[in-house]
Amino acid sequence: MKKKLITVFICMILAALIPAGIIYAAGPGSGSGSSLTISYILEGEPMAGSNFKIYKIADVDEEGEYTVVDAFSSYNVVFAPGDQAGWQATALALYGYARRDGIEPVTDGDTNGFGVLKVDNIGRGIYLVAGGDSEFGGYVYESEPFIVSIPRRSGNNLQYDVTVNPKVRRDRPVDKEIKVIKVWKDDGREADRPGMIEVQLLGDGEVHETVRLDADNSWRYTWTGLDGTKEWLVVEKKAPEGYTVSVKREGTTVFITNTKESPEEPPETLPQTGQLWWPVFLLGGAGLVLLLTGFVGTLRRRKGNS
Repeated sequence: MKKKLITVFICMILAALIPAGIIYAAGPGSGSGSSLTISYILEGEPMAGSNFKIYKIADVDEEGEYTVVDAFSSYNVVFAPGDQAGWQATALALYGYARRDGIEPVTDGDTNGFGVLKVDNIGRGIYLVAGGDSEFGGYVYESEPFIVSIPRRSGNNLQYDVTVNPKVRRDRPVDKEIKVIKVWKDDGREADRPGMIEVQLLGDGEVHETVRLDADNSWRYTWTGLDGTKEWLVVEKKAPEGYTVSVKREGTTVFITNTKESPEEPPETLPQTGQLWWPVFLLGGAGLVLLLTGFVGTLRRRKGNS
């Protein structure tokens, strides 16, 4: 009797993890049936022949535990699951480091005549997707790097066949200008800031120039007359000790933010291991089913004894 009560109690705890009536369906056991489809359309026009690189940031097992792959484990980036703006800043920072340090994508490919690139059997994981530069109507169009999780939660289900629509920005292919601005988020701890930091301008993955930012130049610098046919990225050479780094781009201005959290609020850095939320919902659904099954069984036994 005691064992039965403990089982029911565990089921009740699991069931309480999800809203009533919501059960998340499990996908393929190995994730071998997963796919990622990139639909690259601009104002109704398919962007054909655009190359996308896909990097795996983390592996995800059947329980939803994720482990950052070795290639990305040393970067002190901001990681805020569920925060799309935060993931965007993480994506741009990680892509810059991947290009600078020669990290190879797990796969890459060009969009077809419909502006579509589909990767089958991609498997579970957290992926960084970048690339997609195209020339059209006298302009160069660039896709913003982004992060996608497979499976991805969609409504009440887990989605193993994921379709994404990259955001696109337009730049003139000549006389390109890029400005970098350092932003500090360390209110009350300004004394911990280093006297200077170094940022690197990358042209097609190669270090074009390294510059120093400090109070004397107001923590900013501008490059002009750059070859607009190249892919230009800006990265912080190395994040200061105790700070995380994120990158945001607005037009031709790149903001590199260093954040220092208070001791009571440790930074949400990209951890070595962690857990996605979707297995919690799966377990909660299973707990609810077990609880209902046990309840129905009890009613039937009572009826049989009456």
